[in-house]
Amino acid sequence: MDPRYFTDPYDMDIMTRGLLLARKIAARPALAMWAGAELAPGPDVHGTAELAAYVRQTHNTAYHPACTVRMGAPDDPDAPLDPRLRVKGVTGLRVADGSAMPYLIAVDPCVTTMMIGEKCADLIRRT
Repeated sequence: MDPRYFTDPYDMDIMTRGLLLARKIAARPALAMWAGAELAPGPDVHGTAELAAYVRQTHNTAYHPACTVRMGAPDDPDAPLDPRLRVKGVTGLRVADGSAMPYLIAVDPCVTTMMIGEKCADLIRRT
């Protein structure tokens, strides 16, 4: 999966401007005495190209891709998976990850995703 991060120049512009703004805020008298030395990207990194390189090297996401191949009732035309995690119309293929969730849960989906995998293993063992 390629989420195509930073393919729109606007996204990188926002990220580099955000780093510069964070530096300005940390340098204000109210915070300067508490901030300490800049650890990353480091006080020697100044140019937009250098900041962009830092962002590309270190960025990550907290997003949880989920609910893209949702499970639903056998007669639900909008649900690609049946209740047994099988892809409708395809023999021998199941989906056992966060994409099977019909809706994203309100907490971190890690454990729920693991349980989907465990349930799928049980379903396969019973077949």
